[in-house]
Amino acid sequence: MTYFQDLDAWLTAVLVITEEDKDEDAWFARVKKQLKEKILESYRNGQSAGAPKSSYKKSSQPEDAERPKRRFFHGR
Repeated sequence: MTYFQDLDAWLTAVLVITEEDKDEDAWFARVKKQLKEKILESYRNGQSAGAPKSSYKKSSQPEDAERPKRRFFHGR
């Protein structure tokens, strides 16, 4: 299964009204709690993965190094 197929199956299971849900408020509280837990799990997974590694290597020259000035000609 793909991530979104797994997510869709999880949502379907969470949104079902169970016998434990006495009324709409109880159902809403249960769904809200499970959604928060899923979001927190996703956040923590992203944190443990770390920041994406950049393949761009910064130049060893300082930014204010002398560079040739570019001249732009505007159709003259």
